[in-house]
Amino acid sequence: GAGVVVAGCADGTVRIMDGGLRASKKRYEQKLSAHAGPVRAVAVSPDGTKLCTVGGSSKAGGAGRAYADNNIMTFDIRMVGRPPVVTQFMAGRPADPAFLGFLEGEMTPTLVVASSKPGGSVQIFEPLGDPSYAQYMQAGLGHG
Repeated sequence: GAGVVVAGCADGTVRIMDGGLRASKKRYEQKLSAHAGPVRAVAVSPDGTKLCTVGGSSKAGGAGRAYADNNIMTFDIRMVGRPPVVTQFMAGRPADPAFLGFLEGEMTPTLVVASSKPGGSVQIFEPLGDPSYAQYMQAGLGHG
């Protein structure tokens, strides 16, 4: 099969579409509300059961760019229609989450979320797991 296509959208939603849409002419689409502003990044767990997003708020920052809302939204794809579980990136510190992805080969789905700020932070945790086990790292990487 063609699988599915997942897209984060500027209106704060995530759309899940049939990857074989052109071939089958069937219209399959789920629309999930994720953020008040644009969705900046989307990741699907290797087992295909979890979908995570980071995005912006509805408030505009410099150059019309939405402020990051510091929320990581986790949806259980098997239960579309239920609200997402919200995890705060870097526990309330201004961190501007912009990148995320799942680690391959882990026994349980493990998510890595990174900041777009210079010298930004990284958070590693199990979505839908106990947030007290999250690992936080200050990258300390400079530009140059």
